[in-house]
Amino acid sequence: MKNRSSIFLNYSILCAFLLPFIISGLAKAEPYITMRTGFKCGQCHVNRSGGGKRTPFGVYYSQVRLPNTFYKTAAKSNLFNHMLNDNISFGANFRADNRIIFGTETSTGDKSSTQNGNRISEGNLYIEMNLIKNFLTFYIDQTIAPISGNREAFGMINNLPLNSYMKVGKMLLPFGLRLLDDDAFIRDKTGFTYNQQDIAFEFGLEPGFLSVITALTNRQLSMVGSTV
Repeated sequence: MKNRSSIFLNYSILCAFLLPFIISGLAKAEPYITMRTGFKCGQCHVNRSGGGKRTPFGVYYSQVRLPNTFYKTAAKSNLFNHMLNDNISFGANFRADNRIIFGTETSTGDKSSTQNGNRISEGNLYIEMNLIKNFLTFYIDQTIAPISGNREAFGMINNLPLNSYMKVGKMLLPFGLRLLDDDAFIRDKTGFTYNQQDIAFEFGLEPGFLSVITALTNRQLSMVGSTV
């Protein structure tokens, strides 16, 4: 019995180690742009596991490649500059919508009135401080709408061997596809949504096309593997 327990324990440890590599062919980074271009999350986002403030490349890409119409001015360049100086930069994200429900006739013959409502679905401010250029970064993601609160605040060390990194602080935990839809099955049923953060330590290893990220919190172990 003791030998069986030992074999099972060793097998469990082996499976836990190999799991990120096994799922690496199935899971990818943020599906919208990464799957289209082959970029990893960290190509366009300061947060290496995706979401939040954009890198200089991401800022340029979002202004040149994503807009349906690009408005030119008489100025030499009308691109948004997110850099306050060489070490501090900022960003923002704002989404709002208007919903109109026209009056309809009910089964009793009564007509309901037309409803018109405005909603701010998302508003965020981002600050990135490069304490040591290309090595040590402090990052803040602050929600201002629809409810004010801090979403992420962590320190991150970049450019470690094999293109790896480490970060520690309050963060969104890495898990599967980083969908914006918190009602999606892989978000809603697992609890890994954009409203779920924790104090954690995260380590990422991204050599070549491979990306394996794991995070350890005081409650659970979160792991995601991906190839792009």
